[in-house]
Amino acid sequence: KYVVDFDKSYDDNNEGEYQKRKDIFDNRMIEILRHNEAYFSEDTLNRPGYFMNANHLTDLEVSEIHKGFDKSLTPGWVNQITTSMTRDLLSTTKEKYKYEMELPFECDDISTLPKEMDWRKKEPSVVTPPKNQKHCGSCWAFGSVTALETQIAIKTQQLHVLSEEEPLSCAKNPDQCGGTGGCQGAIAETAYEYISTYGIHTNENTPYEA
Repeated sequence: KYVVDFDKSYDDNNEGEYQKRKDIFDNRMIEILRHNEAYFSEDTLNRPGYFMNANHLTDLEVSEIHKGFDKSLTPGWVNQITTSMTRDLLSTTKEKYKYEMELPFECDDISTLPKEMDWRKKEPSVVTPPKNQKHCGSCWAFGSVTALETQIAIKTQQLHVLSEEEPLSCAKNPDQCGGTGGCQGAIAETAYEYISTYGIHTNENTPYEA
């Protein structure tokens, strides 16, 4: 069922491939079931805060997952973080400001606010389902677009699945902030600057292809 549900295919010329994936899957499912048993336990102090399930990565080694999703640093990005000027600037900033500042505003009374808020449970929903960036360093696009989807839904009560592919393919990153752009990485500001200028399509109109 797992092979069918996640459209898995293994090397027919490698007799041990299927068994290897099955062994990894079986071991991972044991971990998942143990975790979920703790999730449903009455021990609220040690109970994990999330439920686990199988997905398209369950038959992979941890090293394979890391290898597939690691974004190699480009020369431009390496130069940005290793120059002596950058190191000196960071050192000076830490000494001068120590990352402390007074708030420029007064906080409102928060005593009436709920102790917790889970936007996933709100009706109608304001959170889109989990997505898959595949083997591409596009977390900057996914994080930016997903946050925008939820903000629009909170404001309008309409949840739209927007396109990560559009900022990924179209947003320029001349200063190489977070990477060289596209699958080699960028930052949220890169996506939002593009979206604020040109708008954004839905995922149906511009689907993810990376």
